[in-house]
Amino acid sequence: MGILSFFSVVERFHLNPEFFPQVTKDLFSEDEILKNGILPLGFKRQQSLSGKKQFLNVGFLSPRDGKQISEVEAILRSKHQAIAGLVRYQIDLNEYLLILDQIYGISPSSLSSKDLSELSPVLQNHLQPK
Repeated sequence: MGILSFFSVVERFHLNPEFFPQVTKDLFSEDEILKNGILPLGFKRQQSLSGKKQFLNVGFLSPRDGKQISEVEAILRSKHQAIAGLVRYQIDLNEYLLILDQIYGISPSSLSSKDLSELSPVLQNHLQPK
């Protein structure tokens, strides 16, 4: 990830379980979602010189975490060759937790029973006792 990518504006994406895209729901495993603090938010087609390309909108709890972004890009390259890349968005922790519960069936109690090493740093911080 280049320096310009790091400083580029990352838009906020508001999540609502009622409108969560089922078409992209299973692009990442639950382990990948929890480890990287991400959610697949739908597809976007963009015109390029070589034709239309399909990108995946991905919500990140930490949209500037270069390591997590690289890991998610690697997952996309290895599992979903038809997707040209990702467009990242900032997502709110409370909305993320709501989607985990209502869409993925990962309740707050099941989340807190997971080993912290299996979770993104934002989730680790949220679950640690204050």
